[in-house]
Parts: sequence; C-alpha cells; structure tokens
Amino acid sequence: MSPTLCIIGGCNGAGKTTLARELLPLLGLMRFLNADEIARGLSPLDPSLSAFKAGRLVLEEAKSLIASGSSFGLESTLSGKTYVAMLREARERGFRVIVHYVMIGSADQAVERVKLRVKMGGHHVPEEDVIRRFDRSIRHLLEDYLPLADEWGVWDNRIPPPREIASNTNVSLPDLVELLRAKKLMEKNPVIPNDTTAIVLEAGRVATEKMLDYYRRMDIRVTPEMTLAPEPETRARKKKSDA
Repeated sequence: MSPTLCIIGGCNGAGKTTLARELLPLLGLMRFLNADEIARGLSPLDPSLSAFKAGRLVLEEAKSLIASGSSFGLESTLSGKTYVAMLREARERGFRVIVHYVMIGSADQAVERVKLRVKMGGHHVPEEDVIRRFDRSIRHLLEDYLPLADEWGVWDNRIPPPREIASNTNVSLPDLVELLRAKKLMEKNPVIPNDTTAIVLEAGRVATEKMLDYYRRMDIRVTPEMTLAPEPETRARKKKSDA
C-alpha cells in the first residue's frame, strides 16, 4: 500500500487543528506535524517568538518522513509555496497526496475565531497577518496545492460541523476556480457522501461536539459561527459593578 500524506489546509481560525485531531487517526495517520504546537513547546509564553524555527522543523521532519516512506499528516494555512516542492517529491516517491481545505466566510470571521482561540489560551496571530493570509491561502490552494493532490475536498466550516461543498469526484479544478471567483461555492448543496466524505463528516461532528462541550465547561459563550458571543447585558453590568 502506498504511503499517504494528508494536508489539512485553511486560513487562521478555520478549524484545521480541531478537525485534524479527529480526522487523521480515522485515516490511520498517527503522525501529525503542527508548527503551532511545536512553537508553543519551544516558547510557551510567546509562541510567536519561535514560529519561524517551528516551521523549519516541520519541513525538515516532513522531508525525513517522505524519505523513509512513512505516512503522516500536517496542517498549514497554505498561504505560501512552502510545501510545493515537498509534495512533488512525495508524489515522485509514490505517496498518495490528500488535501482537505477548510473554508470560512470571510477574513473578519477568521479574525474573530482567532480572538476566541486566544481567550481559551491559544496562540495569537496579528490581525493584519490573518487578513493578508485569507485570500493568499485560497489562491495558493488553487494554483499550487490542489493540482498536486490525488484526492481533495473543500469544506464549508462557517457554522461547524463542516460540510463538503466540492471534491475531486464531483467538481473539476477549473470549475472550482470559477465558483470561487464568482463567490458561489458556498451556495452549493452539500456533496452526496462517499466513504471518504463520511469519515471527514464524522470527524467534524465529533470535533465540534468536543469543542462546544469544552466551551460550556469553561463558561464561554459562542455564536453558531464559533466566535465569541456578546455578553448578556445583565452579566456585563455585574462585571462592571464587581470591578
């Protein structure tokens, strides 16, 4: 059986890590390369200080796994061409390349998702970086990454759990480009599930349930779009009086 390389892509705050933690084990991929987690380990108080080094370590480890023929998954915003040469090498070595891309509605939603993550103790990303990467991520997905994938799916995660809105089995790459340019991709009906789609749907369902349960236990109110909900007026008044 050919080794597998699975990339979970999407803008900052799209829900990549949340999905990957549930999906990759279901695909039999127990190695998960995550630059954000590595940066947190290198610099717990301010992971941004180690972001560049963490990215380099992920790339080095990925190249090592490809050389040894070991299956693995990784996540990335895909806002640059960092992994293009690596994917080409993986294909040359007989890897099956899978790309699942998680989309949300706008750069503004991405900014609000990151704010929620920070409130929960996650890593901060400057707002200007989130906005800059949003369109670049989609552009590089279409121009550089999907053409190298043996299998791909695009998922609408505006309101979790994610639903598949395009895949290599039902939309050609040129048609996908046109749908995105016309901003009509999100209007598509969900894809009829196949075996692979069903696995990702289940991973997304479980991941969403776990996140919502965590927010409830932490008494964090969120919107259906997984952004911070406005505080009720009574709670806001109480906080003000306590201060």
